[in-house]
Amino acid sequence: MGDRANFVVIRDGKSTLYHDSWCGRDVDLVLFWGPRDARDFIETRGPNDEWLNETWADGAAVYDEDHRVLTWFGGDGVGLGLVGRRAYLDLMRTQWPGWEVRWAHQGMTDIARLAGHPVEAILDPRRDPYPFALKSGGDALLTLTVGGRAAWRRISGWVDGLEEGPAVVPRLLELHRDIAPLVTGRMPALGLHVDVDRHTLHYWHDDSAAAIEARVAAAWPGWETVYLRDDVESQLRLSGLGLLLPWPSERDVHTALLARLEGATTVPAVSFIGDADARQRFLSRLAVSWGLVEV
Repeated sequence: MGDRANFVVIRDGKSTLYHDSWCGRDVDLVLFWGPRDARDFIETRGPNDEWLNETWADGAAVYDEDHRVLTWFGGDGVGLGLVGRRAYLDLMRTQWPGWEVRWAHQGMTDIARLAGHPVEAILDPRRDPYPFALKSGGDALLTLTVGGRAAWRRISGWVDGLEEGPAVVPRLLELHRDIAPLVTGRMPALGLHVDVDRHTLHYWHDDSAAAIEARVAAAWPGWETVYLRDDVESQLRLSGLGLLLPWPSERDVHTALLARLEGATTVPAVSFIGDADARQRFLSRLAVSWGLVEV
């Protein structure tokens, strides 16, 4: 099956497409070490006109040399969802001085748009969105305002479940809801704030989803839909419930980050990049500065 990825290099106003069949789940590692190593990796793939669609692309990046901007998604990440990726991007930016490093929240549609490729060409007409499973303990945080009163609960599902449209609202209203501020369990991977009184929907997610903003807007006629990208904090403010989320500890985040980066030494796609000894020295200094090892 492979782990497919597209890369686009923009240089002197020209976009060149590259394809790799095996590094989609390692895109975060391929790109981490900075612009020179990333460029060398991408260009050794050789130009290729094979655009992946939203279903087949496990990762992708636009390396815009003209504007010094890197936009990407993919990789197995650091296992801590939103919090881990934010920390990873912050650390990655230290390796890309003078560049802007961005996450492609809408996946391949962001990549295609930046490359000047028709967005509709990378959409999968056979794609089948997953509806929400309205059971407790899921990874989605629902906050709901109706009759001027707010409440919350956890449900199961992914962001494309919102494509069911307002038909989901009556089922949401039937759920038992909580007003206690403590949210337990895993950190949510998705959030939706449904204000039935004002007919507004605000939503965020911690990964990438192609064309999700346009798809949700089309599915909710008569409602105002606001795509928050990964801004969970806005949902918390909108709910007015003073919710306390189970944020991972800084130590857990740093431990996961370091484990992910140390794993790069065994990944064939990145094992040749740059100076392996220099990478190891960097990781050792990182572990010491984060207090994960004793000097």
